[in-house]
Amino acid sequence: MGIFDMWPWSRGKVMRQEFKDTMARIPNPNESAKRKFLNNVHATIEPLKERYGPASASERKALMKECRNSASQMLNDGDWPSALGLSVSALNVESEYVPGEDAAFVKAETDKIIAEAAATFE
Repeated sequence: MGIFDMWPWSRGKVMRQEFKDTMARIPNPNESAKRKFLNNVHATIEPLKERYGPASASERKALMKECRNSASQMLNDGDWPSALGLSVSALNVESEYVPGEDAAFVKAETDKIIAEAAATFE
C-alpha cells in the first residue's frame, strides 16, 4: 500500500476526532438548543447527500470546505446548535465514502443523531 493509498484511512482517524470534538462542544443543551441542533441536522443531511454523492473528488473537497466555513461562521455568530448540526451532517455524508474502522464509527454515531432528528421532525 502506497502513501496515497493510506490517505483515506488516515482521514477516518481525523473524522473520528472531529466527531468527538463536535460532540464535546455540545453543552448540556436546553430543549430549544437541542431542537435547533436536530432541526439543522434534519434540514442539511439530504441536500448534502444529493450534492456529495455524484460529485468529483475536488467538488467533494470544496463542499466539505464550504460546510466547515459555514459552521465556523455560525459559531462566530453564536449559533452553536446550527453549527454543530451542520458539522454532524457533513461528517455523516463524508464518512460514507471513507474506508476504515474510524469512518465506520463516525457513520454509525452520526446515523443515530440523524435518526433522532428524523423522528423529531417527521
